[in-house]
Amino acid sequence: MRSIAHAARWRRGCICRPLIRDVHRVGVDRHRHAATRLPACCTASGRVLMMHRTDAQIRQYLESIDIKQFSAKTITDRAQILSQFQQTRNERHSVIDEEYEIRLRSIAVRL
Repeated sequence: MRSIAHAARWRRGCICRPLIRDVHRVGVDRHRHAATRLPACCTASGRVLMMHRTDAQIRQYLESIDIKQFSAKTITDRAQILSQFQQTRNERHSVIDEEYEIRLRSIAVRL
């Protein structure tokens, strides 16, 4: 198992980039650079960063982006993604299970 460290940037008590990511036999590492920009709809940290926004703001965001299928488990239905954002808001944390990359699970909480 290897660990990849990423730079963290703090904004209003949230981590904008993951600090540590453990990779175990993942074929493609999409997180090679600290400044990698990832879509908020399929990353745990993105969902946590969006949880303070209203449903109207999240709908506007979802309409403004092109939702890509990163893995077989990526959610591409906008209504289902909105539901995931609402769940993150209610539970105050987010868990992503292979939505961005197979064999990658992410957990994010607001600090």
